[in-house]
Amino acid sequence: KWVVGLVHLGLQGAFFIDGAGLWGPDPATMRCGGGLVGIDGNGDLTAKATAPLPFAIQSVLASEHYMVMVAIAACEGHETLELVTDCKGVFNAFNRGRAWSTSASRPFAHLWRFIWDKIESLQLKLSMRWVPAHTSLAAVGRGEIT
Repeated sequence: KWVVGLVHLGLQGAFFIDGAGLWGPDPATMRCGGGLVGIDGNGDLTAKATAPLPFAIQSVLASEHYMVMVAIAACEGHETLELVTDCKGVFNAFNRGRAWSTSASRPFAHLWRFIWDKIESLQLKLSMRWVPAHTSLAAVGRGEIT
């Protein structure tokens, strides 16, 4: 099962996506996956899911990109969504567009081809926001991140 426990309550609003890894950094034992939660404008939960990374090569970076695909795959059409990520690579791939993110030199081009095709076929209105993560308690205290 590639998505575990997807609860679909009408996909509108923001998806917060994140990738993670366990038992690293040894590639022989590393296992990765990710999660997402959907929150609407009222702060209500609209979707939640976890997904193991189904590829032979496991990396946290791969799971970050994969979770974009999981979020897009859950859409039915004509939604207006915002993806929120703490991964600068995901944010940059989205903002640099289809040609850049699907070029043969990009390591996650196979995922981004699916993502862009799905965005176009479902006529999604998608935006993406980057939020810093993994910061100090002092930065949280200054209000730089919560």
